[in-house]
Amino acid sequence: MRCPKCGSEVKSEAKFCPQCGANIAQASAEREETAAVSESNAPASEPAMGDTVEPSAETATSEPETEPSVHEPATEPVADSAAESESVKLSKKAKIILAAMAVIVIVGAGVAYVLSAQHQQLVMDTEPQLAEALSEQYDGEDTLFAKNDYVEPSEYESSLDEVSSISVSNGKATGAIQATFDNESFESTATLNFTADADDSNNLSNIEFTVDSQTTTPIAGIDYDEENDLENCDSELTDDNECTVSMPADPDTPWYVNSKSNDVYTYSFDGKKWSFDYVSTEDSDTDDYFNYDAITGTYQCTRDDKYACDDPITITDIDSGAGKVYVDINLPFHDEYTGEDSELNVTDYEASITWLGDDVVGFNVGTKDDDGNFIFMVVVFNPNVDGALSIYRGTTQDTDVAGIWGHRDSKSVNATDSYIEQAGIFPLGRSIAPGDVPYPMFAHD
Repeated sequence: MRCPKCGSEVKSEAKFCPQCGANIAQASAEREETAAVSESNAPASEPAMGDTVEPSAETATSEPETEPSVHEPATEPVADSAAESESVKLSKKAKIILAAMAVIVIVGAGVAYVLSAQHQQLVMDTEPQLAEALSEQYDGEDTLFAKNDYVEPSEYESSLDEVSSISVSNGKATGAIQATFDNESFESTATLNFTADADDSNNLSNIEFTVDSQTTTPIAGIDYDEENDLENCDSELTDDNECTVSMPADPDTPWYVNSKSNDVYTYSFDGKKWSFDYVSTEDSDTDDYFNYDAITGTYQCTRDDKYACDDPITITDIDSGAGKVYVDINLPFHDEYTGEDSELNVTDYEASITWLGDDVVGFNVGTKDDDGNFIFMVVVFNPNVDGALSIYRGTTQDTDVAGIWGHRDSKSVNATDSYIEQAGIFPLGRSIAPGDVPYPMFAHD
């Protein structure tokens, strides 16, 4: 017999091939199994002429047996074709859906544009009407969102910042606005709701506002504090809604000089009102003797008659180191020579600050204006009244009684009817005591 594996001659009783060493029984079983598989996979028809016929086990004796080639049966792309067809169908549906969505988007955008344009026109038509109604309701009020404790009342002005929303339905308009209200002490920003009657032309009537929310901040500090006996406070406002008032710690310190130490009063604003917090004492932060902020500024006439004028005396600057004061003078007087009312106008006059007596400080003015009108007077920082100037008539070189002089054609006449004429005469060389200082004729604005 032959080896099923390599085809070599072997004895019938042999268990293994002497040539390849294969197990004869195992190799025979494998060969029969392989033959059965090949037979089941073979085509039913006879091979056509010219086809190559695989040799059988009996004829393949001289060559080693090779593993039979197993061919996968050809399959038709039926599933792929169906999927592709379904994909085409889905693509067509998707295109239809996308086209419909595009139409919806375009139509929606057009509608949105029309509605936006209509709303914008509504805002443009109603905004000036709302601003006018806001002004009518709130302008001129001296109390709105903040109390007037510690401050002098002043009139509010309103401004409409934005119409934040508005709608009209069945002849009624509703919406909200953003607005600002301010006066000399406070500034408030607020959201207000409104209702109104509206016609087809966006004309509003019966407009009513209600405050939805507001925020108030101070734009200036306090003006007075009755409990601490503070008036005309020159308060300093800080960023954290606080203000301070600095006053001389020594109550006998005149208003026109700097105290060595100051009492600092601190106040805070809580969104609705000012409150006093505490008082502390601090060393003065200046070495200057004269209180610049207290002295500089405009002084108004204390009398109200036909000679009253605007800004008659303004102290524009002080040079404490040089002991100089700079002043503008615009004083009315009656010129007896011409019989006309006139006014002295002196700009940036430089005078020396001098001690006129014990605890009395002031400066002399002796000059003429551009029209040739002379003025001679002594200005005293009144030690008895804070922020007040008292005036003496000055003296000339040739006479011990003088006033305001009008010069015309080299002639001089005494203009007796004037503010200065109401002051006492101050002869040269006389020392003034605080008790001698006349009633203040000018008060700090």
